[in-house]
Amino acid sequence: MKRSGRKQSAFTAGELAGSVWERDDFKYFWVGLREAVNVDITPQGGLKVRPGLRHRAQLPMSACRLFGFTASNGAVYDIVARAGAFDIYQGGILQASAVHDYTVGQLADLVVAQQLDTAILTHAAKRTMRLAHFGPTSWVLEAAPLAGIPLYDYGGAYTNGVAAEWDIELIGFREGDPPNNADVIWTLTVNNAETTALRASITSTTVEDADQTAATILAALLDLPNVGPGIQVLVLSASEDRFRVIFTGAENTGDNWAVSGRVVNKADAAVVCSKRTVGVTAGEDVISDVRGWPRCAAFYQQRLLLGGLAGIPNAYLVSRIGDYFNLDQRLDTAAGAFMVPMDTSGGEVIERIVAGRDLLILTSEAEYSISDRELSKTSPPVHVEASRNGARGRAIAENEGAVLFAFSEGGGIGELRWTDVSGNYVTGDLGLLAPHLVRDVVDLAVRGKTGSQQGNRIGLVREDSSLVLGTLLRDQEVTAFSQVASDGQFLAVSCNGRNDLMVLAQRSAGAGALGSLEVFEEGQLLDQATTVTLDPPGTVVGGLTLFEGAEVWAIADGDVLGPFTVAGGSITIGKVASSVTVGRWTPPRISTLPLAREVGPKIVVVGKGRIHSVHLNLEDTTSVAIAVNGGPARDIPLFPIDSIEAGTPELSLGFTGRRSIRNLRGFRDDPYVTITQVRPGRLTLKSIVVEAAL
Repeated sequence: MKRSGRKQSAFTAGELAGSVWERDDFKYFWVGLREAVNVDITPQGGLKVRPGLRHRAQLPMSACRLFGFTASNGAVYDIVARAGAFDIYQGGILQASAVHDYTVGQLADLVVAQQLDTAILTHAAKRTMRLAHFGPTSWVLEAAPLAGIPLYDYGGAYTNGVAAEWDIELIGFREGDPPNNADVIWTLTVNNAETTALRASITSTTVEDADQTAATILAALLDLPNVGPGIQVLVLSASEDRFRVIFTGAENTGDNWAVSGRVVNKADAAVVCSKRTVGVTAGEDVISDVRGWPRCAAFYQQRLLLGGLAGIPNAYLVSRIGDYFNLDQRLDTAAGAFMVPMDTSGGEVIERIVAGRDLLILTSEAEYSISDRELSKTSPPVHVEASRNGARGRAIAENEGAVLFAFSEGGGIGELRWTDVSGNYVTGDLGLLAPHLVRDVVDLAVRGKTGSQQGNRIGLVREDSSLVLGTLLRDQEVTAFSQVASDGQFLAVSCNGRNDLMVLAQRSAGAGALGSLEVFEEGQLLDQATTVTLDPPGTVVGGLTLFEGAEVWAIADGDVLGPFTVAGGSITIGKVASSVTVGRWTPPRISTLPLAREVGPKIVVVGKGRIHSVHLNLEDTTSVAIAVNGGPARDIPLFPIDSIEAGTPELSLGFTGRRSIRNLRGFRDDPYVTITQVRPGRLTLKSIVVEAAL
């Protein structure tokens, strides 16, 4: 009977932290890896080499941020933020540049909200800007035309307050004989507080009679609990019985007044009240160059929302419906503009506002949803807390109705998602099993699945300029993270309207470095890949100044050649070719977890062990190598040499089947196997079976 071995055919937990390597008692252990580098996890099972990076454009070294922009006509652009300008690329071709005055440090915290042909750029220390698209080469960057910015009392000595004024007209109070007029009974209501019954005694059109009525109105209003001292009641017309109430006085500032009246005992009389002047509380602009500007913006229900005001970090402004830049609060209807100071703890700052299934607000300390989907000035929004994690303002992306974000303390990645079970939003920790990979995330983007064999792909950029890829398919409980190893540093990541996952990298070139705009390309084996056409065909490949002094590989008409060191911007390959793709290459690498040593219930075998045989189930593979216990990699032949016809391009082949490697050496307390490559090629691993002597 053949000896048994451990089989693993799914890797849907990705790379696991060392703290869980001994947890062979839970399900994720059997689908996890000790190490996962440059691989793409397949949700259905197995894995393959991750897509390589295609070079799109050379960038200045000051380039530090990356945004996607999809215009109303469907045109897709990539916007690169660098010192002094925003560069707009389409398909890797520079179309235009928009000059700005942000510092590089401010660009790191810049938040962009885009809808149709307009992007709103927000930063707490800079005036809110608008980037408008008028065509591929026509872009305008200007200050957002915010109008009617509300005033706020920051504690200064202000003299610009305006008292609210209401006109009151008594109609039908003079009809009939004087004895009937004396019996008219009426009341006034101010903000749902009604005065005592007032009796009309208007028997003439004299000023003295009107003054007596005005004094009666004043006394009744001052008797209300919600009206402070200092108000005035003036006679506008003694003959027409018209009066004006002016809400002066320190306790009566602002426009929070609603005045109405009713006649109690006479059907053909009425009290008509109308607002004459909108009250304005004394203060200064709530956002300005002096007090600072919003940190974030969002478009929602035909409104522009501006949140995280520098002066009031827990507040956000809501524009009028259909008038995105109008913040004038004097319109009292539900469609009017308004400001919402959230009921939060001290020091809590609104970092992002996300318009998803509901309106979500992520602060530095918590996440909230608004229970009523319709924003209305007449109905204050109710903020429902989901958790107390907090978010980093830049590292936020949407994914299938949920919001992915980096925790404010830098300890992981969260997913804010609606659940029917609790009837509320809850936050889950996506990096619980791989905290070493998802710590200190500064930028985040999500690319939707592009085929039935793939899940959503997450790109994470960390503070140490490393890049991590994640595969996410929540319905199937797939959450797998893997490292991206490449010659260079990564500064930013984004997903554009073509569903391309773009990265901004810095690559070495000669004695220095340069910026590079690159895109993950399915089927590409190299990074920073550049294709050169040779006409006529030849062996010298030029135009490679991007790789000066670097080690590169070449794919020439289907053959993998290299490595070469670029000198003078060129390399010489050992084959006459017409099309050559040149790029950097770092081998993929996965390592298995320690073997389970339990031979019975709570009975284990300890001591050193040796992996002596490994069986690989491969599909369409052209290159694979194996190493044991961290030792040197050994290339595995896939085809007998005499079975390959001379001149057959290497990449036109592809092995599918099982390869067994036996007589492996080396004892270790936790023996493991590493699957890798020694040269670029396709690699799809469907399963691995490990046999060991323990």
